[in-house]
This record gives sequence, structure tokens and C-alpha cells, in this order.
Amino acid sequence: MENVVSLNEVLQFGRRHWMRILKGLGITVAIVMLYTLTVNSVYMSEARLLLRFGRENVYTSEVGDKNVAMGGSKDRQTAAANAELEILRSQDLAHDVIAALGVNTLFPGLSDKPLPEDPAIMSRAAAKFARSFSAERIRDSDVLRLTFEHQDAALTAKALNLLVDKFRAKHLQAFSDAQSTAFLDEKVESMRKELEQAEDNLRRFQKETRSFSTEDQGTILVQQRRDLEAILKAARNEIAGLEKKLAYLRTEKDRAATDKGRFAEQNSAVAQARQQQLALQLQEQKLLSTFSESSRPVQDVRKQIQLVNDFIDQQRAAIGQGEFAETLDKQIVQVMGDLSFQEARRDNVVGQLSQLDKQISSSADLGAEYRNLVREREAIAKNYESYKQKLQEFSTFQEMDSQNIANISVIEAATVPLDPIWPRTGLNLLLSIVFGLGVGVAWGLAVDFREGRSQLQAAVVPGDRATLVEPGTVHWRVPIPEAVAKPGSGGESGGAGS
Repeated sequence: MENVVSLNEVLQFGRRHWMRILKGLGITVAIVMLYTLTVNSVYMSEARLLLRFGRENVYTSEVGDKNVAMGGSKDRQTAAANAELEILRSQDLAHDVIAALGVNTLFPGLSDKPLPEDPAIMSRAAAKFARSFSAERIRDSDVLRLTFEHQDAALTAKALNLLVDKFRAKHLQAFSDAQSTAFLDEKVESMRKELEQAEDNLRRFQKETRSFSTEDQGTILVQQRRDLEAILKAARNEIAGLEKKLAYLRTEKDRAATDKGRFAEQNSAVAQARQQQLALQLQEQKLLSTFSESSRPVQDVRKQIQLVNDFIDQQRAAIGQGEFAETLDKQIVQVMGDLSFQEARRDNVVGQLSQLDKQISSSADLGAEYRNLVREREAIAKNYESYKQKLQEFSTFQEMDSQNIANISVIEAATVPLDPIWPRTGLNLLLSIVFGLGVGVAWGLAVDFREGRSQLQAAVVPGDRATLVEPGTVHWRVPIPEAVAKPGSGGESGGAGS
């Protein structure tokens, strides 16, 4: 059965060793508190940063018109946060903060100069700064937690806030691209010169070929040819009509010389003239659906209608066969005049068409060259405007970088800590009391163990000489007081007495 320490035994232990317990407690508390009061205190400041989705996360191409966002997924956010942590932990950022505050201010034991010339001292200072600084991402968030430890409470907040400012500048430096701005500036200047050259070439071509002002001359010439073809077609139709009319009038004249029944034929001619009048009116309505009233085909048809009307009026007013023949002669002369006019008109239009065809043939090459020059100027102008817009965007980004405008927001700036994180007086006192009590109790147990062992050694007696004592064997027996007679003596006494 296991031994159980009773309360009575504990109390007896305390009565025996209370002085030792108090001494152990006092010595331990004194040593710990002396160390606590003499050791240098360490303070810690904390700052929190928020990583926002900003222009740094948008890929802006130096060419083209489209920008590509580089964010959104969880993996991408993690990668972006890790990149920011690497910037925070970089040696360059530590060197910048140390150089701004001075090595002798942050770590007086390393150097008495703000910027020592020995690079090894700066490296040791950066390593010591890295051990005092920590940066981590709060889980499932875009928040970074920064801490810095130092023996000077005010210096912890100052160094951490300065690190945040330097970090924002370093972040913008890492994500900015000054080479792209220089490239775009050079490209805009070269494209501007190319555009000026293209415009000069186009103006020179327009001066050399005066017909090419702003419109495509080929289109103009083709339209002119279409108009001339319409005029030629109308003239040919007019000539055909006049020829038929002239043949009819000559036939009528021949008949009027011998035919006694002229009045009947005259009425028939009037009827035919009416039919021709109706046909011409229908043709006029058809032309009006395509051409305007002032167009030449419509005017020609109306002239023919007028001729028919005049013919009908003349036939009605004719008295006698002689008057009818005289009227026919007049009409024949008039028709022959109109026919000559239309033939001359036809020949003129044919000549114009021939000359226009030559112009169209000769202007084909000029038109192709003109269109090439225009396309070249438009292409260069488009590229120039694109590069100019990109340059304005990058210039705006550089202006924002110069003003430290980034996608990093300070949620909580570092403040001067009030209490040190080491040493903790209350915790050290509590631990020293617990440890001191343990030392006192251990002291008492050691004394009891030592005294018990001494008593145990004094209580050991050897056995009978006749008994073989094996090595390592101890024989115990209760000691006999000296007043007690040895075995057999009592019997002898008794026997003598008796």
C-alpha cells in the first residue's frame, strides 16, 4: 500500500524547518527581485497595416490599350502579403531605418557614431534590428502585424513608425517602373516626329496632285462617269425618238400629196399622237421616281411631250390638205434641228466619257498612293495617342509615388508602450515566491534525509559472531539496555538465591 503523507506530518515538517523555508524564500525572492530591478527593461511597440487592392495590383502594359488586374484569388492575396513581408524583412529596409536613427542611438554598444564607416558594424546592427523586429500576417485577413522591441520605450514607437514610412517608400519603389516612363517618353517623342513626317508627305502629295485634296478622287471620277452615262443614254433615247418622228412626218408628207382622204388620216395621226403622248407621260412619271424634276432625262421627256402636244394642236388647227402638208414641212424642219442637236450632244458626251476613262485609269495609281499615305498617317496618329495616354498614366503613377500614395493603410500606428514586456515584476515576484518555497522545502527535506541517515547508521549493530554476515547484509535487532542481565545470569542468580 502506498505511503500517504498526513497533515500532521506536514505540520511537524513545518515546525521543524520553518526557519529554513523562510530563509530559502527570502533568499530566492531577494535574488530574483534584485535581478528584476537591475536588469534593463525591454519595451515593445506594435503597428498594424492593411493591404488594399490598388494600382500596384493592376498590370499596366507599355503598349496596347488594356490593363489587367492581378488580384482577386486567395492564393494571389497570400502571395501579395508574402511579398510585402519580404520587403519588411529585407536588409535594405533595416539599413534605411538604422541610417535614419543612427547606430549610436539604436545600439549604443556597437558604435559611438551615427553612421560608422565599418560595414561590419552596420551588418551587425541590421542583424540585431532584425532580431528585435517581427512581421506577420493575421490569418485570413489582409492585415499585417508589426512589432519592435527595444530598451527605450519612446524609441520603439519612433523606430517602428519610421520603418512603416520607409516601407511604404520601398513598396512603391519595388512596384514602380521608372524605366517604363523613360521608354514611353522616348517613344512619344519618336512617334511625334513620325507623325509630323507622315503629315508632311500627305501635304506634299496633295500639292503635287491638286485633284487630291481631302476626298478620294477615284470615287469622284466614277460618280462623274455615271452621270455622263445617264446623259448619254438620254441623248440616245432622244435621238431614236426624233428619228422615228422624222420618218413618220416624211411618210405623212408623202401621203398628204396624193391622198384625198387626208382628214381621216389626220384624225388617225391625232389618235396616234395621243397614244404617244400618254406613253411619254408614263415615261415621265417613271423617270420622276428615279431622277429629280430638274434632271436632264426628265427635261428631255417633257420636251418630247411638248412636241407631241404641239403636233396635236397643229393637226387640230389644220384646215385643208394644203395647210396640213405645210405644217408637216415645218415639223420636219423642227425635228431635224432637234435631231442634229441631240446627235451633237451625244458626240460630246462620248468624248467626255473617253477623257474621263483616261483620267480614271491614270488616277488609279495616285489614288492608291493617296490612300496609303492616309492610312500611314492614321496608324501613326493612333499609336502616338496610345503612347501619349500611357505616358500620362505612368507620369500620374510617378507623381503618386513621389507623394507616397500607396495601397497600404495604417490601421494602428505605433505608440509609446507604458509597461515593459521584460522583466515583469509581478510575474517574477510570484514565480520567486513559488520557487523560494520550493527551495525551503527542498532544504528541509535534505536535512531530514541527512539526519535520518545518521540515525540509521547509529542504529545498525552486528549479529552473532557465529552468524555469517553476507556482503551487503545488515542484521537488525532491538538494543538491550545495560541494566538487563545477560541470558542465563538471571537463572544463576535465582539459583543462588534459592
